[in-house]
Amino acid sequence: MKKTLKTGVVMALAFALAVPVTAYADNAYENHGPGIALEQQGQETPATVNMDSGSEHGPGASENPAGGSETPAGDGAGAAGVITPGQKEFNGVTLNYGVGNGGFYSNMSLVFNSGLGGSISYTSSINNGGWLGWNYVGELNGAVDGNADTRMEAVRIGLSMLAGYNWDIYYRVTLDTIGQLGWAKNGEIAGTLNSGHYITDIDIQLVPKGQPGPQSDRYRFYSPYESRMWRDEAGSIHYDDPNGNDYSGWLDDSESRFFVSNSMVLTGWQYLNGYKYYFREDGRLVQNVDPIIGKQSSYVIKVNKTTNCLTIYAKDGDNGYILPVMSMLTSVGDDTPLGTFKSPERYRWRYMIGDCYTQYATRITGSFLLHSVIFEKENNRTLRAQTYNDLGVARSAGCVRLRTGDAKWIYDNVQAGVPITIYEDTTSVGPFYRPDVVPVPNTQEWDPTDPGVLLQ
Repeated sequence: MKKTLKTGVVMALAFALAVPVTAYADNAYENHGPGIALEQQGQETPATVNMDSGSEHGPGASENPAGGSETPAGDGAGAAGVITPGQKEFNGVTLNYGVGNGGFYSNMSLVFNSGLGGSISYTSSINNGGWLGWNYVGELNGAVDGNADTRMEAVRIGLSMLAGYNWDIYYRVTLDTIGQLGWAKNGEIAGTLNSGHYITDIDIQLVPKGQPGPQSDRYRFYSPYESRMWRDEAGSIHYDDPNGNDYSGWLDDSESRFFVSNSMVLTGWQYLNGYKYYFREDGRLVQNVDPIIGKQSSYVIKVNKTTNCLTIYAKDGDNGYILPVMSMLTSVGDDTPLGTFKSPERYRWRYMIGDCYTQYATRITGSFLLHSVIFEKENNRTLRAQTYNDLGVARSAGCVRLRTGDAKWIYDNVQAGVPITIYEDTTSVGPFYRPDVVPVPNTQEWDPTDPGVLLQ
């Protein structure tokens, strides 16, 4: 039986639902989940133990938790039709923002300290327009028309050129009534989508490349389904279907996936729909289990030509290759062959048609290969940046292009003779969401995922 608990217990259990985890940036999956959160229906949320923090700034948040200095928006913030500017200074980054009606962020621009070298890019999702295009160094993103009713619900921030080579950028947002979320990193989504909650604060930290970043007990993204989830005294997570049904099935939004069985949210390892999945303690599907299971003795590769998404599968004992490990963004071509092939060979560098080169190439069949994006020379500082930015779109002459880091993972981990299946499916991207990329400037000469790049 569901219990209604006092506020202090609700807060404590809500905090206990948040578990740190490596997060991944995936926003290309369309929501086909059957449930609708109460906020989306304009109904009142019941007073149960749920995933909300109930705190304006989140658990343990200080007035300026990221250590930046702030010039707050003036007294006019929230006045009808007025967007009031404010500014926050972080170590190496300046955030300029505008506060509109209701005290929500309506727009922002970012400037990277030129003394550190490089560039910064950013985008946001807003209530009256969804995801916007990417902007760069000082350009305004969000309500560019002065509409004070515009509300930002999620952001993505990335670094490029020397900045991206030398630094990782971490950022987190505070949502009204939900509180402060966990840290996102290098282009991941921070915030929420279609939940009826909006951004009231943003914090940013720069960390030297590869060094440990800030940690948080909360996840970087708030799913609208979390408003209908609650823990019982035994720690199990329940889901209240908005139609009052004993629900079973997937709950999908643009960033998180949950599976509910008889109104219980599953956690840990689970066999579902012919696959073996792993779910966090808060019920979220983990969409890259390589850090959990480590290198396996063998894999198979499947490429959905229609959606430009490649999935790596590992073997689950006698059950076969039913364990999805991770997904990778691809760029295929009209001539990419369909069928199952066994890779006969691989190459560290490969000269290609068009007087260009690729890294970490794995032959599929004939002249078709899995390989990195394109380089002018046998030198990983001669990237053709447009081939990186075009990932996710059919642009190749028939090969399967990948980010260099992904091509290297296959080169380093996948066994010789690996089965590679290329198929077409318009109904499903695959068992995981499809990744995407943060665009790089056309003048950038290296792939930001390439671990072998060394700059002088």
